[in-house]
Amino acid sequence: MGLEARGDDLGGALDQAVAALAAMLAGVGQAHPREQRPVTITGEDPEAQVVALLDECLFRLEVHGWLAAGASLERDAAGRLVGQLLGEPFDPARHDGTAIKAITWHQLSLVESPAGVTITVTVDC
Repeated sequence: MGLEARGDDLGGALDQAVAALAAMLAGVGQAHPREQRPVTITGEDPEAQVVALLDECLFRLEVHGWLAAGASLERDAAGRLVGQLLGEPFDPARHDGTAIKAITWHQLSLVESPAGVTITVTVDC
């Protein structure tokens, strides 16, 4: 299963990638950005940061029972992504999407163009 996310800039595309992952996990329209949680993402390059961000979303769901529905991120002077994940506690009665085991590197791409940024990610269900 895969997702494609687009934004005017990297922050917008990352927000949409997190929202697309939430739609897979919870069902379309079922995840709401009710709470904010701080996050810092590191990685060798932007593609590694995409995988790390989505892995962090899966970790927070599995360990803390918290479903990320979006993100507000910026790159800091050290090249890290810093900001907030937006989401809510996981509710199995309402969140009935697909279980995702992992974010993969298979066919991963991050393309920046004058029209914006497009992220393509494959997940393991």
